[in-house]
Amino acid sequence: MEDAALGRLLGEWGLLKDHELAEAREVQSRLKLAGGNPALESVLVDFGFLTKRQLEDALAVTEGLPTPGEELPPDVVEASHDPTKKFGHFLLLNEIGRGGVGVVHRAWDTELRLVLALKFLRSEASLDPMRVVDLLQEGSRLSRLRHPNIITVHEFGRIRNQFYIAMDLLEGMGLDALIRSAKARNQMSPFYDQPKRYLAIFRDIARAVHYTHTRTPPLLHCDLKPPNIFVDFSWRPYLVDFGVARELRHDTP
Repeated sequence: MEDAALGRLLGEWGLLKDHELAEAREVQSRLKLAGGNPALESVLVDFGFLTKRQLEDALAVTEGLPTPGEELPPDVVEASHDPTKKFGHFLLLNEIGRGGVGVVHRAWDTELRLVLALKFLRSEASLDPMRVVDLLQEGSRLSRLRHPNIITVHEFGRIRNQFYIAMDLLEGMGLDALIRSAKARNQMSPFYDQPKRYLAIFRDIARAVHYTHTRTPPLLHCDLKPPNIFVDFSWRPYLVDFGVARELRHDTP
């Protein structure tokens, strides 16, 4: 990051007063006269103007900012100025789902330059080693699947003390919500109103299930139900939530 931009950012955050920035630049100038070529950021840490963590936080928020000629969504730009929204190379935008064990956020991936869904363990669940193992196994299994009707996982792992899965962000609703919506309109079921559309959904999900069963080793979803079938706005269905899936091995009881 250029020295001028770094000094301006630190001033905006209140981490560095004008006279402290001037002192740091004077130290930098003296070191250059002595034959060195130190960056301002190293001077700030080495001479006690900032802690290493403060500097890292300041540099981190710039990763999500637009590159020249690029326009980002307003919520991404806003989050990029908030250090509490920073999670590794992700910017947390807003929470979009919460269950008994997990929490899902919309997030901006500063490397892929797109919005993804980040699945975390809830704070109490993250203390349970078995829950952590289940999450990492889900990420590992899904990352090996490539099917048009199965949600795509881009990465999984641990950042600081938080385990996560980064996957495609789907926009639409679950099959269970579609059924409830039809009943709210006094329809027995959307299946009767649009049978071809819903038969296509069942066909595609059956193909996705067949695909998982033909992997090596076969992968069983074990929780196939309407809430775990997601339908996007183009009516493409996805098989989601492999949290209790099992690989079928010869030694499986």
